[in-house]
Amino acid sequence: GVAVQRLGYLQAAGGLVAVTAQLVFGALSDISRWRSGRRKPYLIFGTVMASLGIACLPFLTSYVQLFALFLGVQFWLNVAIGPYQAL
Repeated sequence: GVAVQRLGYLQAAGGLVAVTAQLVFGALSDISRWRSGRRKPYLIFGTVMASLGIACLPFLTSYVQLFALFLGVQFWLNVAIGPYQAL
């Protein structure tokens, strides 16, 4: 039904965001020159932003909001995961 179709869209879009963000931010962390290290700012900022997004989950009232927040959380988690895997 409709719920299964929406779940499929959510998973497909989330996967695309995850793959893209992880590749981009993993590569960016390779060339970054931060005082705190190449990877640490990505790890911290990505984790904090994803955590804020997850904290917003109980307040969602529609599928569109869930879709947008899910993609945002996927993005920020992969901002942190790409550089982490590069370690």
